[in-house]
Amino acid sequence: MPEGTLSGSPTPARELHFITNAPGRVAPGDAVLDLRSDLSAPQREHGLACRDVFVDWLGALNRQNASLGWWGYTSTAKNMLSSPLGEACFGVLALRRYLSGSDAKRILVVGAPAAQRAAIGEYLGVSQSAWRVSGATARPPAVEPLLRLLWQFARIFGLWCAGRLRAPSGNAPQAALFTYVDRGFRDGPDAFFGSLSASLASRTPAIASCHVAFVHSGYLATLPKLRLARSACYEPLYGSLRFPDLLWGLGVSLAAWWRAGRYAAPPLDGIPSTALLRTALRWDLGRGGYFYNVLVYRAARRLLARWSPEWLLYPYENKSLEKMLLLAAREKRPGCRMVGYQHTSVTRRHATLLFAEGEAAMTPLPDRIVTVGAATRSYLEAHGRYPAGIFATGCALRQQPGRLLERRTADGKIRLLLALSSSRRELIEAVAACRSALESDRNLEMGVRTHPEFPVTLLPEGLKSWLDGHAVNLSDRPLAQNLEWCDVVVYVSSTVALEALGSGRPVINLAIGDCIDPDPVLDPIEFHWNADSAASLVITARQIASLDATDFDRRRRQALDYVGRYLVQPSTEALERFLPR
Repeated sequence: MPEGTLSGSPTPARELHFITNAPGRVAPGDAVLDLRSDLSAPQREHGLACRDVFVDWLGALNRQNASLGWWGYTSTAKNMLSSPLGEACFGVLALRRYLSGSDAKRILVVGAPAAQRAAIGEYLGVSQSAWRVSGATARPPAVEPLLRLLWQFARIFGLWCAGRLRAPSGNAPQAALFTYVDRGFRDGPDAFFGSLSASLASRTPAIASCHVAFVHSGYLATLPKLRLARSACYEPLYGSLRFPDLLWGLGVSLAAWWRAGRYAAPPLDGIPSTALLRTALRWDLGRGGYFYNVLVYRAARRLLARWSPEWLLYPYENKSLEKMLLLAAREKRPGCRMVGYQHTSVTRRHATLLFAEGEAAMTPLPDRIVTVGAATRSYLEAHGRYPAGIFATGCALRQQPGRLLERRTADGKIRLLLALSSSRRELIEAVAACRSALESDRNLEMGVRTHPEFPVTLLPEGLKSWLDGHAVNLSDRPLAQNLEWCDVVVYVSSTVALEALGSGRPVINLAIGDCIDPDPVLDPIEFHWNADSAASLVITARQIASLDATDFDRRRRQALDYVGRYLVQPSTEALERFLPR
């Protein structure tokens, strides 16, 4: 039977009920499906296929609607972490697959947002005799995002009235380095460009540069730190805004709120998807993403008209905010060479870096994209549908090689370093898996390195209490010390995996509930293992510990070579690629 074709005896009809909470009683033959957890396995099994469907679907919308007003929506960037659109699309694709393979006469679905209910309800067709659908008529919210948008305007207006949006005071640089900062900013190498600014100043002839900072959190706490920075010049982007820009941004955002309810989307692999799109676009407005994106456009127009740099460099992730920056630069400084820096690892989950057929031609892109190395360049050239000749192999400005570590002397214990990165869900599921592993093998020890945005305090109380008593929190220590402490690095999606391989530590990629593989190790190497459960994690850790010295060294040499191609070290030749003529 073709996928998406649903069958069932017309008498009696099969029933699909969308409900808010899990039912207290379930009749024999009923199936209860929680979209928040029960579909993770089929989503993982078909994750890449769903990703490609999603990329082609949203790419078609991007081709059709390409304009400043459209690019302001954060969801148009296909980012699976910064917008709910990808998760919503994956959910309905997985639910359709589940319904096609289920024999249950009555299916109770828990945890479906209003947009998913509407999409599946329309797909099944409430008038069809084969299915009777209830609970699918909930309307996606429209007024709440509008109220949240007005609150976002009030916040930035308050900063302007208080004189916090200070105008740039520095001299016009030859190279403007657009970067991101927050309240955790520290004077020193930039979080994205490392010491590139100092390298440009020391070359012959010297090039003056300044960082243009987008402050994405803690504006009041961050501004004084930027002003006092001595390692490099930092100017806040929003300091260029004037009151008319704020009003313009509000007006454009209100128009976008009105338009969000009028966009029509093509079917998502046969599933009506307009409700999914409209809900995501309004979510963008409620969270403030749209408003802040269009303010980037206005601020960049003013700043670039004043400075007129020869080069504009920015971290390339193909986000909506970047498109605003590029549109402004091409309008106010058409002679400026724009360079996107692909600054970190790449995973198959990064749908935002992929284009549908013909989409790249309609998308604001830089003149050049400089990669951290050959591995990411090869992947993007093979899968991304980019214009020919846009890539140049550069170097890793942030990830510097650590000291090559010797294999730790065996003491009967296997030390696992759990390196976390992307979300609270990853934190919880990975710690839970490691807890089960440690409880089944007393010879395992664990240290945890969390992401600053997802500390151990976000764990449920039971997991946090266990972690406090059975693991070492290494989050506040340098990565080099963490790697020296451990025997093996366990991770889900962290770039720490590459840095560990480059220091001579073996790694285990732990698969959790991700629908697409988030592993930054893109190619098979023998110093890299996979585990999909606590039991397989234990077995793999023991296998690594039992490797003889010759096999261990052979595998390590292969890993060092791979990381050397993935994260190329800075050189004069590599740095020149950031400044195309």
